[in-house]
Amino acid sequence: MLPAVQGAFAALYEEPGAVALDWLRRRGFTDEEICRNGWGWVRHPRDVFPAGFEGAPEVEAGYICLPFPEGEGWDAVRYATFRPCEVEAKPKEWKPKGMPSPVWREHLLRRSGAPVYIAEGVFDAAALAALLGVPACAMCGAGTGRVLDVVADTPPSERPVYVIATDADEAGRRFAETLREGFAEIDATCSAMPPYPDGAKDTADVLRAKRVAR
Repeated sequence: MLPAVQGAFAALYEEPGAVALDWLRRRGFTDEEICRNGWGWVRHPRDVFPAGFEGAPEVEAGYICLPFPEGEGWDAVRYATFRPCEVEAKPKEWKPKGMPSPVWREHLLRRSGAPVYIAEGVFDAAALAALLGVPACAMCGAGTGRVLDVVADTPPSERPVYVIATDADEAGRRFAETLREGFAEIDATCSAMPPYPDGAKDTADVLRAKRVAR
């Protein structure tokens, strides 16, 4: 799968992947950050996964490919999600069927040291890293259950402090409460992000407002 992901990254800087590249830049991400995260462009998710996306529509502008690295580097990638390059596309993100959803940058949950931030989506986590320079992961389709399972299986001495950075809406508050309760049950230390500035819903909105909006 890694060669397909690498091909998707290369396609992002060619036509017609330029539409996806422009979308990412308008979200406030620099080319350096796009490269670091390995984001790319594909005509259709089956270009990476031959099966599992039978229901995904053909989208004229294609899809942004969001790979999930299995560690600090890019030695292994076995999972990815795909975002249609259309503003009003539903659903906003497609996931491979029949595969368990991991946490984006799941390895960070097991890494002692600096606090690790837990966001809801990939762009939120990447925005946290861009804004604050902090390690951040994203629950994505895996949800709170996978986060808590990974932390429960990690020896206490190897756990970082977890910082909950969910969206400032009702769903985000429910996620945060579930995480707080789960962390308390397994005696894991956690804190929460302060309110986002100017009433922003999430860190991706903060990044876009800081770098793009005028």
